[in-house]
Amino acid sequence: MRVAQKAAKFGAKQVLYTDVNNKTIEEAGSMNHYHVTKDNKIIIPSFTDTILKSITSLSIIELSSVLGYEVKQEIIYLDEFIEGVKDGSIIEAGGLGTAAVVSPVGSYVFDDGKEIIVGDGKIGTVSKKMYNLISSIQRGELKAPEGWVSKVERVI
Repeated sequence: MRVAQKAAKFGAKQVLYTDVNNKTIEEAGSMNHYHVTKDNKIIIPSFTDTILKSITSLSIIELSSVLGYEVKQEIIYLDEFIEGVKDGSIIEAGGLGTAAVVSPVGSYVFDDGKEIIVGDGKIGTVSKKMYNLISSIQRGELKAPEGWVSKVERVI
């Protein structure tokens, strides 16, 4: 709670959580972190005992061929991520979660108030495509992959 309150003082709506050593990225608020590289790879942290195995992240991984992007899971080092945002090799970032589906981030604010902008600071093409694909499946506008949907009989 304290971290969220501190973040709010900087105008931030979410917190990017790291491991206990402040070396690797773990979560984006209550969601899995993701980012998109300049060569259109979607990167999600490897699931661990401290990184939730999110259904939304698993869905993005399974739908990679439909999305047309390579999806990789790996350990994401905080310093490399920050450098990638700064040098433009990371063009989109955000969180993947049940309620938000895909929640892009336009910028990151540090404890000292300094801010770095991700890409152009707007919702990116890949983030839109991920959101639209998952949402279309949820609404029944696109056929879900085999085994994703089960009919539940109504009981009165």
